[in-house]
Amino acid sequence: MVRNSRYMVASDAENEILGLKYFGPKSKDPLSLVLMLSGLNPSAPANMYSFSIIASLFVPKDAWIAVGNTDTMNEWGKDYIKYDIRSDGFFSYPKSPNLVLGVTNPVSGKIILAPILFNGKSTNYGLADVIIHEGKHFLNWKNGVFQGTHPMMIALDEVSAYLAAGEWTGVIGSGIEDFIGTIVKYMLNFK
Repeated sequence: MVRNSRYMVASDAENEILGLKYFGPKSKDPLSLVLMLSGLNPSAPANMYSFSIIASLFVPKDAWIAVGNTDTMNEWGKDYIKYDIRSDGFFSYPKSPNLVLGVTNPVSGKIILAPILFNGKSTNYGLADVIIHEGKHFLNWKNGVFQGTHPMMIALDEVSAYLAAGEWTGVIGSGIEDFIGTIVKYMLNFK
């Protein structure tokens, strides 16, 4: 990634040239800086106000995105995809033991976020990370890339979403490992 120095020097935020205060070690990554420039403290609890700002920054204007509740889950799933909202606010899929923070509908491209992201403990930073990840799934869906139910397509779609979020956070989520493993196994068995 090439940075154009006429817009900002990396130390500007630390030196308060932009009127920003240093929020800790995460403030050196691009995501923290963008959140701060947007008036959000990356470490503050996520709420619907910060959700609206973060979504306007990282979700394409033509995407449908909502927080999961009975009504939005019905609109999102349309009776052909069934995720449950657990009592702790995570999503769960009956066929998988994994807990989920966000899901992009593979048929409609609609994005739904788990209520736990708004429990007062989840941060703006964490919410933005999930939104960037799901936003990449939406873009893949919109462009017809990595679609279908083949395990290789699912794995490639997930890897691309983890990489997109990692470009902003500076850290690639550990969940990518299972999907890279799927790709490697597939390639080793490919004849």
